[in-house]
Amino acid sequence: MTLIIETKTKLKKNPNTKTSYLTESVKEKLLTERQYNLTVNKDTLKWFRTLGGSETAQKSYTSYGYVIYKLTSTSPDKEIKNIREYQFYSLDYKEGEIFKNLFKEFKNGLFYLKRFKKGLTIKEVQKVLSSKLEAYNEQQEKKRAERVKLFNLNKKSS
Repeated sequence: MTLIIETKTKLKKNPNTKTSYLTESVKEKLLTERQYNLTVNKDTLKWFRTLGGSETAQKSYTSYGYVIYKLTSTSPDKEIKNIREYQFYSLDYKEGEIFKNLFKEFKNGLFYLKRFKKGLTIKEVQKVLSSKLEAYNEQQEKKRAERVKLFNLNKKSS
């Protein structure tokens, strides 16, 4: 499972200069892999270019592979520019299952989990997941030890 966080910065052209922009808004949201793939699809970028706008995609190696990590869109009149930056966080299968069970919502750049009143950053979520995973692994190890013990007892009695 991969968590994809999109940071969308909307810029408006500075009326006093020709090339600088002023930040109008910054929004963060959690995307599904499908939403990400639809956003950075070649056909989607081509379609926006046919409208007269400018689409610039920058690729890099991430935990998700060699993918687009920054997408810059400029309106046809060059007045508005949207910059989408993507952050990728990979979770293994068990961490993904634990995350799905704990996750409630993503708001204002923070993860809100069930039974947690305050929002957590991605680093704090990773700590919670690793502690839950350790507890799960300890529980599995105890069960395995009990099965081995029962197997040995059955082997001695026969």
